[in-house]
Amino acid sequence: MDPQETKRQLTSKAQGPDAFGPGASPGLYLGVPEQEYHDHPAISRSILAEAARMSPLHALYSLESSEDEEEGSDSMDLGTAAHARVLQPRVFGSRYDVAADRCEGIKGDGDQCSNSAKVRHDGSWYCGVHAPSGDPDDIEVLKYSHYHSAEGIAQAIVQDPDAAPLLHGLPGLEEATILWEDPQTGLRLRARPDRVTCLPDGEVALVDLKTARSAHPQDFRRKYARNGYWLQPPFYEAAAATLGADPVDFVFVVVESSRPYAVQCYRPDSDDRAGAGRRMDGLLSEMSDALDNGAQAYSDGVDTLSLRRYQKDRLSIA
Repeated sequence: MDPQETKRQLTSKAQGPDAFGPGASPGLYLGVPEQEYHDHPAISRSILAEAARMSPLHALYSLESSEDEEEGSDSMDLGTAAHARVLQPRVFGSRYDVAADRCEGIKGDGDQCSNSAKVRHDGSWYCGVHAPSGDPDDIEVLKYSHYHSAEGIAQAIVQDPDAAPLLHGLPGLEEATILWEDPQTGLRLRARPDRVTCLPDGEVALVDLKTARSAHPQDFRRKYARNGYWLQPPFYEAAAATLGADPVDFVFVVVESSRPYAVQCYRPDSDDRAGAGRRMDGLLSEMSDALDNGAQAYSDGVDTLSLRRYQKDRLSIA
């Protein structure tokens, strides 16, 4: 099957952002703003990862608080901008801008204001004092360093022989939102794969773009475990399956957030993916039970606390 035909089949029943909301029915939605996706009450991969890392109680708190982020705000700003620049360059161009060094307003003596610019009105930048009345332009102000990094990341991916075909060389869907119900628990779930790539043989691959300080295998392996990325393959594959697409591949494209913007692609180990799928099913069952019967962190009763041998040796405890 032609990859363009695969894409047409995937999008034939897709709905637009106006149909998306808390009560939206299961299915594929295109063009959903990122914040609206994160505000949706369905369970996401990161919420499920919180249940694995901490407990269902912590996951329920994050779900109710709409806390669906993994990094500090500065890292999140760059990561979000880089995703837009790589996956949706037209959106990037309309959504982001870098503030001018100086306010473009004119003071009462006729000289240009020397204050730093903060807001943009009709394409011009102003400080808080000289900004015109009315709403400013609907954009996100990006640090110059983040703008420069986002451009560097995009160029590095275009030049990478493994990442470029998956993200740019084949038809696909970028930042598509999928809602579905888990068949075993009935829980409402949501996913937003970075890219569903339509392959030449009619199959699809799921591609996830990650920005990181280091793309080195040892460093990303730690982040892969700590941030719950190991849940993404089975979780996103379950989402895609509800659309009639059974992914044949899952690839992480990891790019460093600073020069030289090194890129490395990773395919999760097949045995790990199978184990992650079984663990995902268990976590969904735990979350369902917590929602029905209340959640408790960790274990019942008073637990026994024991030091490990290396801790005893370090503290000279016989």
